[in-house]
Amino acid sequence: MERNLVDMCCTNSEVWAIWNESDGGECVKHLTYDGELCHAWKKATLSSLPPQDVFVSPNAEPRTFFLDAIFKPGRFSISAIHKALELYGIAVGNTSVQQLKEIATAATERELQTSANSTQLHHEQFRELQIQCWTKLYSCCCQYQELMNHFVGLFVDPATGMVGLCKEGGLSFMYPVPSTDSLTYEHLGVCLQGDVSLHDSENLLEAARLTRDQLDSEVLESVLSSEDPVAVATEVAEAIANTQSKENMSYRETLESLLLPIGDVHKLLALLVAELDPSYEDEMIETADVQDSETQLAMSQLFASPVSERLLADIVGRRCLARLMVTTDLLLLISLLQHQGKVQNVNRVLYKLSTLLQNYHTLHWLCCQSVVPTSPLSLENNMRQLAALNISSCSRQPPINSDCSLLELYLRGRGGQELRGAIVRSVTSRGGQSSVWSELLPQSVTILLAQLWPSSNSVSVCQFLLSACQHTHLQDYIAETKSFINEGKDSINFLLAQSYLHTGEVEKATKCFLSAVSYPVYSSEDLLQQVIAGGGKDGEEKSSDKEKLLKYFLKVIGLFEQTSSHLAVIKVAKTAVMCFDKDDLQSAVLWSILFKYHLHLSYYEDAYMDMMNNPDLTRRKECLHHFVVVLTDQNQLKLICHLNYPGMEEEIVRVMEDRARSMDLMKHKYYDLLYCYHTTKQNYRKAASVMYEYGLRLGREAPGTLSLKKQANCYCMCLTALHLAQPQYAWVVVPVELEEIMEKNTKMAQKRKRPHTSEGKQQPVQVEVKTISDIEKDYSLVRTKLNLLRMDPSMANQIYSQLGLCMK
Repeated sequence: MERNLVDMCCTNSEVWAIWNESDGGECVKHLTYDGELCHAWKKATLSSLPPQDVFVSPNAEPRTFFLDAIFKPGRFSISAIHKALELYGIAVGNTSVQQLKEIATAATERELQTSANSTQLHHEQFRELQIQCWTKLYSCCCQYQELMNHFVGLFVDPATGMVGLCKEGGLSFMYPVPSTDSLTYEHLGVCLQGDVSLHDSENLLEAARLTRDQLDSEVLESVLSSEDPVAVATEVAEAIANTQSKENMSYRETLESLLLPIGDVHKLLALLVAELDPSYEDEMIETADVQDSETQLAMSQLFASPVSERLLADIVGRRCLARLMVTTDLLLLISLLQHQGKVQNVNRVLYKLSTLLQNYHTLHWLCCQSVVPTSPLSLENNMRQLAALNISSCSRQPPINSDCSLLELYLRGRGGQELRGAIVRSVTSRGGQSSVWSELLPQSVTILLAQLWPSSNSVSVCQFLLSACQHTHLQDYIAETKSFINEGKDSINFLLAQSYLHTGEVEKATKCFLSAVSYPVYSSEDLLQQVIAGGGKDGEEKSSDKEKLLKYFLKVIGLFEQTSSHLAVIKVAKTAVMCFDKDDLQSAVLWSILFKYHLHLSYYEDAYMDMMNNPDLTRRKECLHHFVVVLTDQNQLKLICHLNYPGMEEEIVRVMEDRARSMDLMKHKYYDLLYCYHTTKQNYRKAASVMYEYGLRLGREAPGTLSLKKQANCYCMCLTALHLAQPQYAWVVVPVELEEIMEKNTKMAQKRKRPHTSEGKQQPVQVEVKTISDIEKDYSLVRTKLNLLRMDPSMANQIYSQLGLCMK
């Protein structure tokens, strides 16, 4: 094949060259040499162009689907999208990705309206027209991206080993690919350690690829998205085995010829699975006691630029996709061989491949998702709340825009810091310099895979997504991993609940919070321990499980209180009190919380039961005070009077008396409440005393016609109560100096809230006994005042002054 040389570069050990092929394609090749020994040319694998055809699922909304496809990070350059929009007559300047999405949507909507031509379209017809218009824009982007991908030159940096390709529309970089990843690119085998030939591995992988070719995309997707890939792969294998077509017979013959020369299939499978597992040495991830300060300074900005972050994210995404395909192919092949009885005892290998498939599928999903833009204020509020929860590993996030993937965002913050720290420890442990491009770049990808590996670090990833306000992505990530994650489930439930709380899904948040912890099966996961500790250290280690459980529930209740989710607070508190014994004083605060929110929501009987169940007498009295005040304000006098208060009868009377003597006489009904309470309890003399006191205070403190009417009613009610009492108790006791007594009672009510102090001997109070006949005289006097006012209202001042003297 004829080729034209476009450009080439040489180093002390390598030669790189770009060639134009006769069919119009381009290729990049390199060779290595050592002194006089020169190796053969090797062809580099180039990234493929975006797919020209995209399938829109029936359930997908066309606009959302194509916006995600066009603006997927790394798929199209911004220049290609600008060029495509220029075909619609739109000159796009320097705009953000979000504004570019709006411009693309407006352009497509205009074309959609023009194509519809004001005709009535059915839903399916309109959907097809939408897909056509969006497909046109997508195809334009593909064409311009292809034009911009033409190579015009290359360069090599001898210091780092970096190889760059200059394109018409930007730059590309070449990076070393592990042998396992090259399987998908160039259909090559791998040089595995052990007594396994290269030919055997090539045959096995070729057989796996042939198995995949027998299936359509929907079947493959069902395997990838299944919660049990082994079960689905078994069903697919049965379907392949039962197919009796000419193509299937040819496939079986080819499969037989490929597998027959392989000696030990089990050993080969074990080595392939080990190669696909991104396990990494723990000492490179853990923090070392001593670090080389010079190395740490030199590596502090390694792969920290936006270009490096996108490059790393792209490499990780491609590696995950490559290994995902290999894993899927092997799973299908082994399932088929097991169904045919050609291999035995491979259940462990199938389980391992299933786990690898699910992990790689989740990681590839993570690499493909664009971030959701978040305002700095939302980020600040989110970080403040996480700090209050003592989730210390959630570091401050950089500004977030939609022009990057989740993995890039991870590298910009805490993930990049951890990556560079692991590289520093690795370089320090080896005690020498490393090539940035040929050694540190592949090592960085391996470390990233270990940091993000869902089976072992899903809690860390969830913390990152929560701290970055990526709540929708967090919920999707947990949905992706719930079928195969066994560690950290309580912590994940807690973080998921936080996410639901931010998105306003209170019911789901409540369920997750309650699922995160329970008693007596108490979770000891680090994240929940941090949340419960709240900054404490020594005391938390000595706390009992019940004490920690109480702190957890109080934290959760505090979160719901911040969002005014009162019903959720009640549900959590009800669940919490069930974890404690009835007389356990630790539950007192929970009963008080239940009382507070039942009372706030006007569930008065429930609030009464919460108050009476509270094992702490002091808290029970505080609740009683609020209970009386709120129900009186809501005019629920009958309910107060008909409830029983065992052990607190004197307390409730004291509360009502204090309120009656300290509140405005004309605006509140505490005297009426006291009268109602005493008559309900058939204590008629006390009821009469209350009304007589009320009448006297009205006469002294509230002059006016309305006050006189109320006085008449008070004396009338007082007489009625005394007539109902037994004759020997038909009297009331009244202090001689009532005003002085009222002032003293008010001061005493205030002192009850202060620590008890020793006072001098209390002076005796002079009292006067009032019988029915005395009260009838007072009643007649008030009635006379009212009659005079009714006859001549202009005499009001004289009546108050003259008859006031008569009262004295």
